This record gives sequence, C-alpha cells and structure tokens, in this order.
Amino acid sequence: MNQVKDSMSGIGNLKSGTSFLSLAKTGIGMATGIGTAAAAFDVLKDAIMGNIETARDFEKSVSNIASLTGASSETIDKLKKSALELGGTTTQTASEVMKSFGMIGSKSPDLLKDADALAEVTKNCIMLSEASNMDLATAATAVTGILN
Repeated sequence: MNQVKDSMSGIGNLKSGTSFLSLAKTGIGMATGIGTAAAAFDVLKDAIMGNIETARDFEKSVSNIASLTGASSETIDKLKKSALELGGTTTQTASEVMKSFGMIGSKSPDLLKDADALAEVTKNCIMLSEASNMDLATAATAVTGILN
C-alpha cells in the first residue's frame, strides 16, 4: 500500500502545476528550437539549390560557347577560368561573362580563335559598361566596332 501511495504522490505534483508548468515550458522551448532548426534548414536548402542552379547556368553557358566556337577543351578551360575571374571582380556573374564571350565573339569572329584575346576584350567591354553606365551589348558593339 505504501508503494502505491508513493507512486501516486508524483501525480499530485503534476496537478499542482509545478511539474506540469516545467514540462510545458520545456515543450515550448523544444518546439521553438525545432521551428528554428526547420527555418535554418530551409535557408540552407535554398542556398544549396541556388548554388546548383548557378552551376547549371554556368555549365549551360560553357556548353553554348563550346558549340559556338568549336574550340578545344583546353581553350574552353581557359575561357571558364577567365569567366570565373571576371565574375569575381566585376558586376557580371561568371555565367554572364560566358554569355558575353559569345556575344562579343559573334560581333568580332576573329576573337573566337584566341581565348586570351576574347577574354581581354570582354573584360574591357565589361569595364566600359560599368564605367559609363551603358549596357554590355552597347559597350560590346562600340569596342568591337573599333576592332573591326
């Protein structure tokens, strides 16, 4: 009988609210923590998905340049390296730089034969567009017009 009485004494504490309140606070804290973790997971997931999309866009741009130029893998690798460098030092992303290679190369086809020259002219077109607040297509037309 004493064992039953002792085990039942804990129920009295729950009913008085002391243990129940503590349990409720712990539950709320856990739920808040889970909610915060879920929000953090969503942010992380979005960041990863954004990076995957960026990489996909870049590779698509690389593929377009490769088909436009018919360049060797060594030349494409040089252009990729230049695009990543320019993407990190200008207002253009690496994908936009790769697209710019195509645009500038189509305006001045001789540049498609020399990856270093194409990268340099593209860099100068980007600098001109940034300095003059003109769009890149206009800057590319001006620069390639002088070259041709």
